[in-house]
Amino acid sequence: MLHRALRDVVGEHAAQAGSLVAPDRLRFDFTHTRPVTAEQLQAIEQRVNNWIRTDAPVTWNTTDYKTAIERGAIALFGEKYGDQVRVVRAARTADDSAYSADTIATIATRDSQELCGGTHVARTGEIGLAKIVNESSVASGVRRIEMLTGRAAVEWVDAQLTTLHDLAARLGTQPTQLAERIDSLLSEQKQRQSELDTLRSQMMRGELASLLETARQENGLTLLVARVNTSDATRLREMGDWLRDKLGSGVIVLGTVIEEKPQLLAMITSDLVQQGYHAGKLVKSLAQMVGGGGGGRPDMAQAGGRDVEKLDEAIASVPQLLAEQKAGA
Repeated sequence: MLHRALRDVVGEHAAQAGSLVAPDRLRFDFTHTRPVTAEQLQAIEQRVNNWIRTDAPVTWNTTDYKTAIERGAIALFGEKYGDQVRVVRAARTADDSAYSADTIATIATRDSQELCGGTHVARTGEIGLAKIVNESSVASGVRRIEMLTGRAAVEWVDAQLTTLHDLAARLGTQPTQLAERIDSLLSEQKQRQSELDTLRSQMMRGELASLLETARQENGLTLLVARVNTSDATRLREMGDWLRDKLGSGVIVLGTVIEEKPQLLAMITSDLVQQGYHAGKLVKSLAQMVGGGGGGRPDMAQAGGRDVEKLDEAIASVPQLLAEQKAGA
């Protein structure tokens, strides 16, 4: 029934490519080149369950292969069949008049008929309930649907409802309003995060303004070398950009500790790059001192290391390393 419903919803190209069938669950692999959408999965599941609720008869008979195919039975790709085959058929229902037109339309466009040697229920209603719990890719051009049936499907639904009610209670709302409540909380979080980022930027600029005053002249260069506190490498780069823009001409080297590891940033303004100074070479030398490696462009470079205790020593060596660069130039 899943095979027939799958073909009705996503197309006749969706052919079985492997399966596992147990009393309470099944795994069905099929040919398809893209994920099955949530809407398609819902439609497939609805067809199967409507089919189950009709309590349609499941019958089987033996006939020759050619006749079975002519009568619409599906032969599985890769399987080898003899002259005589077993055809299993699940009819839509013995009496369609007992169901609305909408229900009949979602059962199947036709009966399910396959060449199959497995055991089967006598009527579709014996399955009880079918619930798709996962859809995924297993190989190029092959997707997989996992489904629970009977008591296992009911237990899964009960577990989901328990979780839903628990979450709703924690958030002080009703299960039917849970999505709206979550959207509201996410919006509040986004607003607070924006306010926090603005506050951090203001604080950072205040700290950087004070740091800018520590810039000094040495060997004809304006140097701003310092150890700073920051939460991540991106913010370290933002600090360097702000200081470089304010400095105009000079060399900036910042060191920090992120997740218990030393991080270094060097920036050199374009006029000094033209004189032969190179941020990438500078950072490479500094990184070696803290047990790391790295490099970068002449105007900007970042690197990390392992030895936090060597960070201050590395920062203190910046004037000497720049002097060596000048001499080498």
